[in-house]
Amino acid sequence: MPACPLFRNVRGILRSVFVDDERFQRRLSELPREWGGRPGLREAAVLAPILRREEGDVLLYTLRQPSLRTHSGEVSFPGGAREAGEDPLTCALREAQEEVGILPETVRVLGALSPMRSIADFWVHVLVGRVDPSRFEPVLDPAEVAALLEIPISSLREPGNWVWKTLPPPPFQRRMPFFHHQGHPLWGLTALFTLDFLERLEGEARIVDPEGGPRLRFL
Repeated sequence: MPACPLFRNVRGILRSVFVDDERFQRRLSELPREWGGRPGLREAAVLAPILRREEGDVLLYTLRQPSLRTHSGEVSFPGGAREAGEDPLTCALREAQEEVGILPETVRVLGALSPMRSIADFWVHVLVGRVDPSRFEPVLDPAEVAALLEIPISSLREPGNWVWKTLPPPPFQRRMPFFHHQGHPLWGLTALFTLDFLERLEGEARIVDPEGGPRLRFL
């Protein structure tokens, strides 16, 4: 039985994915109450927003402004650094509202993914939530967000849509997954979070390095 309800045509080819929230929620981690990072690391949180569309569920990403000093022009989930007194959930919801206009009261938070360390020395938590599309009116922060990208989960879950590349420079070469959407590469920490999302959704790791490299994580 598939990990989530799938709509297929008569030839059995995948057409759409509609996530079974109750089943998916059982596969997610509990909401983190503390940051739990390592000494010397800054702390951040992002929201992985699921939206229901007629053709299937999508994940919502931002395209960062090319003028930003860090991660310019990259595809990411809405989120950012914590403010004083915030827990990961509060931080993720605030950032999602500030960056793209997702109101906290329109989000049903399902759970969390595994936190990871970014190459910029942030300890990053990911909260997964379903956004009510009837109450979502995008309002982009022009200083940070160039555009919104809605990527169908049905497309993300197909192994053939991912490629693996070896990134320099030595001695830090590593194999990194890439997914291209409308000419924009999804890679780096956001790609790793996306694969964690998909593995929990499917109940197994379907998107793996064809060369058999080790599981890549920034820890």
